[in-house]
Amino acid sequence: MRLILKTMVSNPAEVPFLRMMFREAEGIVDQIIVTEFDETHSGLPRDFIFGQFVDGFAQEFPQLTYLQGSQIEGVIRNAKTSDQHHHNETLMRGWFAKQVPLKSGDIIFATDADEVLYSKTYRWVKENFSRRSYGVRFRLHQTFYRPNFLWVDKEFIAPVALKFGRYSKTYPNNWRYQGSTLPGFWGVHFSWCIPVSEMVAKVQNYSHAAEHGHLRGRAVFEEARKKKIFPFDDRDFRLTEISLDSPILPTSLSTVLDEMSPEVRGSV
Repeated sequence: MRLILKTMVSNPAEVPFLRMMFREAEGIVDQIIVTEFDETHSGLPRDFIFGQFVDGFAQEFPQLTYLQGSQIEGVIRNAKTSDQHHHNETLMRGWFAKQVPLKSGDIIFATDADEVLYSKTYRWVKENFSRRSYGVRFRLHQTFYRPNFLWVDKEFIAPVALKFGRYSKTYPNNWRYQGSTLPGFWGVHFSWCIPVSEMVAKVQNYSHAAEHGHLRGRAVFEEARKKKIFPFDDRDFRLTEISLDSPILPTSLSTVLDEMSPEVRGSV
């Protein structure tokens, strides 16, 4: 049974979170797969950005495989509707499955770049995932705007560890929201912990662009972060600042803070 960590990258602000993710998995996973595409979930063109970091990452993480998807078949260009955006998202999430040789018994940890599983999570799967298991789903704490702004009473359940042979039968599979949800918390979702300029771009390009694309310009996001409010809807949204020593945060966070822009890390 091999353990494979698969993730995606789409902007430079995610690079420190990738490094944190990989350091948590270091010494446990057998392969790390990073995919990147020259189109957004909205089907708009974008430039590859991770290539400039690959050599440095490969020195620290020799099990890294970096895959560039260029003009992949099936993408809906200039997508307008939510269904079209999610079609593109699923296609990009599942594309890796036909690009690298994987075995039916391989366990795929699938996360987004800002979803960091604890080191103990990988160890638990290695020690407890049986041959009869098909997959598990992880509950994460969620921070917002800054790595240590914890969203109170919020849990995020999306990343998974799935047996490749079971879930690769469907293509494309989004490798997400599947498997039995484990009790407890297994990592942190560092949501919207990016510069405002990237927020402005993201809201036009990601899979929820149809719902949130009307939020344009820097002012709305600058105000939201300053006042700690949620700009997308009126759900319960309370942020509390936690210590960097909090057991909620991955231990490797402190090793990548210097890589984050001051705008993202704030006063920590």
